[in-house]
Amino acid sequence: MLESDELAQLYDLEYDDWDEDSAFWQSFAARTGGPIIELGCGTARALAPLAQRGYAVTGVDSSAAMLARARERFLAYGVPAAQFQLLHQPMESAAVPERARLVFSALNAFAHLTTPLRQTQALAAAYRMLDPEGLLILDLFNPLTQEYDERDRMVTLRNVLADLRTGAPIQQFEVWEVDRETQVVQTTYLYDCLQADGSIHRIVSTFPMRYSYRYEIEARLAQCNFAVENVFGSYEADPFTGGEEKMIFVARPQE
Repeated sequence: MLESDELAQLYDLEYDDWDEDSAFWQSFAARTGGPIIELGCGTARALAPLAQRGYAVTGVDSSAAMLARARERFLAYGVPAAQFQLLHQPMESAAVPERARLVFSALNAFAHLTTPLRQTQALAAAYRMLDPEGLLILDLFNPLTQEYDERDRMVTLRNVLADLRTGAPIQQFEVWEVDRETQVVQTTYLYDCLQADGSIHRIVSTFPMRYSYRYEIEARLAQCNFAVENVFGSYEADPFTGGEEKMIFVARPQE
């Protein structure tokens, strides 16, 4: 996903100012302390503010372009180089030199693992990374709230962004192709960028995401020796009851 620098810039354009989960991650970082690892950290939108607060952090991502922008973000935030490390690794085989007190995957990053095997491998890797007293948190969307039938193969307007250099509008369209057998949604973003001469330059990004149900994730966590402590339905830590858009799992390792 998002292998080019151009696409990584567009990702930041959409999410740079999005901080609805910031207080949530800060509260759990305060509870566990560091070190902290984020799996699928992208451009470090969620991780860099934690480093700013003094935690030693590690970001893991399979996209070199995203990690390059993550490094820029850490430096722009004034985080000392010795306080963060960025690892170009897939989640399912990630390995770090030091165990962490908190391992998390924010904003549906875990859904980019598109098979049950890859998800299980990533959870096993997270188990190896965690201090025995640490916590694992997975932030996922709730598939029960998604309009898969209504939106399958339909083009919808997702966002209207603004080019940071010119102010020109960038229309972001989204297309889902839903495979209900594998629970994989092939997602395509179409970015239509208005040029100075009035023409449109289109940038296309296509990536798969796997939707998972609550008890499917809980079973996979148990398989990898995690005990589920809580399932939240919001970043305000409201209980998950089935109808919330978010599905946030908090688990701790067990022997």
